[in-house]
Amino acid sequence: MTNQEFYRKINSIDTGNCRLDVYYEALHELIEAYQFSFLTWEALAEILTMAGQIVTHKPTSILSLSKNTSISEEELEDINKLKRFLKGQISYIQENGIPQDSCFNWHISIILERGVTWIMMEGDSDEKTFELHGYPTWATLWLIIEMGREYE
Repeated sequence: MTNQEFYRKINSIDTGNCRLDVYYEALHELIEAYQFSFLTWEALAEILTMAGQIVTHKPTSILSLSKNTSISEEELEDINKLKRFLKGQISYIQENGIPQDSCFNWHISIILERGVTWIMMEGDSDEKTFELHGYPTWATLWLIIEMGREYE
């Protein structure tokens, strides 16, 4: 999958007008269900898309991901860190609402687009398209969300 294909896929995710905490809840449920799956860039895009389908009440498919039979302690900690982060964000939003004046992005489409843009900046700046090398991890997803929240 090229960076542009991944970018287009992420930017085509329909989340309707759902609040960020609702999307994060759907994403958290999917991470729980697929946390021991082998991630590819295509699978990561499908998980993010499926969360959008859940929040817009339009599920169209069930993911069929291969199990990752060798999860390291580091990978398990990354999964737990991501889930704690999402739960913390959900709690914060539910208790305080979405801040009107904040330096963070608070809409999932902006967060995903900015996060993926940041990841794409890691490639060769002379190339318009490059293959996404290696495989993403749950830490990659956490990085997309974290950078997307902050990156303008």
